Parts: sequence; structure tokens; C-alpha cells
Amino acid sequence: MTAHHPVAIWTTVAGSRMISDEDAGQNAGENAGSGIWKRLTGRVGGIRTERARWCLTVIVLELLVACGGGGKTFTTDQLEALVLQPSEAPSGTTYVGQASGPADLDLFSQGIQEARRRFAELGFEGGYVAVFSSADGSPTIGSGALVFEDASAALKAVDVQRSVVVPKATTGSKALSVSDLGERAFAFTFASGPLQEPGAIYFFQVGNAIFVVSGSGVSLRAEDLLTVARLVAARAEE
Repeated sequence: MTAHHPVAIWTTVAGSRMISDEDAGQNAGENAGSGIWKRLTGRVGGIRTERARWCLTVIVLELLVACGGGGKTFTTDQLEALVLQPSEAPSGTTYVGQASGPADLDLFSQGIQEARRRFAELGFEGGYVAVFSSADGSPTIGSGALVFEDASAALKAVDVQRSVVVPKATTGSKALSVSDLGERAFAFTFASGPLQEPGAIYFFQVGNAIFVVSGSGVSLRAEDLLTVARLVAARAEE
């Protein structure tokens, strides 16, 4: 079994928001929609009726995709090739092979039982980490990926990171503005993490996978991690 660095990769996220499609006027909207459909089918027939039904089907499918039902689908076998590669080691660091490799729930949940349980319930299928470190261990940078059963589960896992892992694995976390990373992206700095040092993390979703780039060390800059995150995101979205 691979002996991972104690904080080779730890997955946390600054925030996430689930938006419900329900509102106070839902019932009224459904009744109105039903009436419209009856009037439509009563006035048109044949090809026009089939065309109307087809259009409604397309709209429903587009809504399902927008709510997290679509996106790319990854397998655990693909993760090693998607995270930061040994040849892409950030400046001042080298790849730490003995701390890298397949990773399980214990590593990604940082020993937090609630996070471990909820990840399992969401269909966690596997993970992978690549670790990079300087000669003196500061900074230490990790690039990891987790695969869930589908995109909807991955989106919910993001919220587990925000609401469970972050408060218990870090202190003094502050959200950073981030964009152009996957389908959902979050980032923050922290005053102290698992290595008892300041650091930062970028965390984003692509399809049924969550990718994370984190690091700690007094010399670490959040901007350096963003560069790594963009490299990983571009590869995952190809």
C-alpha cells in the first residue's frame, strides 16, 4: 500500500450553493402549463403536435443537464493522467513518488468521519493524488482528483467539502475569487491547515469528478496554485 504524505492532498472548498427550482408559485405554474398543453394539442394535429412535443422534450433535457445531470464521465483509471504530472513540477519542487498514487476516502476526508460517510453515500469510486515538495518540505503542493457516480453526486460532494471539511481541517479560511475552472470552482486561503502552516486551495468540478490543487508553506503564493489548477482544468476539459 502506498504511504501517502500526511497532507499530500486534502480537499476543501470555500463555498457552494444549491438552487431549487421550486417556488411559491409552482403549483399555479404547473396548472397553467397543463392548460396550455391541452389548448395546444386541441388546435394542432399530426406533424405540428409531434413537433411541439419534441420541442418540450428538448427543453426538459436541457434543464436536466443544467441542473448537474450532464457533463463528462471519468473513471478512476483516467485520474493519474489528469492530475499534475511529474514533468510539470512547480518551480522549486520535485515529484514525491512515494507519497503519490491512488487515494481512498480516509485521505480525502482528512479523518473526518462525517465527510467520509457522506462521500461514501454519494458514490465515491476512487481518487488519485500527485505530491510535489521542496527539499525542506516547504512548500508542499498536492494535485488530486475524486470520482463519484455521476455529476449530480460530485456537485453535492462539493458542498460536503464546504460545510464539513473546511471548518474542521483549516482555521482562518478566506474565500478567493475564481473563474474559468471547470463547471463549479472555489478557492480560498487559510491561516493554518493540516501541516499547521498557511496555504491555499483551488477546487473545481468537471462532470462526475472533483479536482483539487492545494498547497501549504510560508513561501507559497496562491497565484502559483492557480496556474497549476488551470493546467489541470484544461486537461480535464479536453
